[in-house]
Amino acid sequence: MPKVETLKLNTASDALQALKQGRGDGYTHDAATLVVIANKDHSLRLVGEPFAISEAAIGIRKGEPEWLAYLNAALDRMKAEGLYVKWAEKWVPANIRSFYIDAFQKTMPKGR
Repeated sequence: MPKVETLKLNTASDALQALKQGRGDGYTHDAATLVVIANKDHSLRLVGEPFAISEAAIGIRKGEPEWLAYLNAALDRMKAEGLYVKWAEKWVPANIRSFYIDAFQKTMPKGR
């Protein structure tokens, strides 16, 4: 959106406050954050389609192949045993649960 004026703020809280104060017409963030915000604040709503595809990630220092292998194996096990779904069903409110479960189970597009 080349003609959109942006307001860059320090924190998500600052950006949300600016939106609620009318200093902005919209607020963008990662989808997981927006789902929670819209669920808790009914004066706000999600609109449109996502404009970027990204992955959440675990960051580790370079040169630690054992740690990387351990984390990859843990994630593979979580998925294979359906643990993420079980945890989401236990801890995530029902009205937003499907977003998190779908995000974990979807395959990312090739080349990502």
